[in-house]
Amino acid sequence: MSGIVGSRFNIRGSGLVGSLGTDGQVFTSSGAGKSAVYEAAAAGGLVPLAQSSGTSGTANVIVNGWITDTYENYVMDYYMTPVTNNVDIYMTLYDSSGNLSGTEYDYVTSGITSSNGSAQDIYDQGQGAFKIGTSIHNDTGRIGMSGRMIWLHPRVASKRTHILHEFQKTDYGATVLHLNGVLAYKAHDAITGFYISASSGNLTHWSIRCYGIVNS
Repeated sequence: MSGIVGSRFNIRGSGLVGSLGTDGQVFTSSGAGKSAVYEAAAAGGLVPLAQSSGTSGTANVIVNGWITDTYENYVMDYYMTPVTNNVDIYMTLYDSSGNLSGTEYDYVTSGITSSNGSAQDIYDQGQGAFKIGTSIHNDTGRIGMSGRMIWLHPRVASKRTHILHEFQKTDYGATVLHLNGVLAYKAHDAITGFYISASSGNLTHWSIRCYGIVNS
């Protein structure tokens, strides 16, 4: 018997004898006739750290301070739409000193369109920002772009920050595309967050949720 979480009950019956546990423990048994006990839940999973959302136009979205030394890797789920049709979306990184400029941003992303399966690539190196989306549609009902980023060791000084990026976008002609890629920041700054903006106009109807990955 397993998977019962709580602290306010005892169980007797079917050969199990339980004792009162504490909040956050899991009630487990190794088999019939064995004493059942409360144990700490296994480690692992995602810990919510920060979120940002809104439905009115804003020049940029900044989520900073959620990346710390507590976790080595992170996950970010998001969706957003630009106010202006057919614009690109950019992201730069933050450290304790502020927004990181320079030419340390490399990116490569590949995908296909839903209309005819033709390929689309987004790539460059030595840039002043990551280009995370191109030619994004401004219809909030369609959602301009949405996806997941996995941030790998953004605060480990001996390693460059890499971000695995999988997303869908609706382009300026309302065609849906699916893309996968990687964003690489070539310097060794201890990253704390990010800044997202459009190449022209504002962003609207966005939701961003950030999590720390707990190693099991």
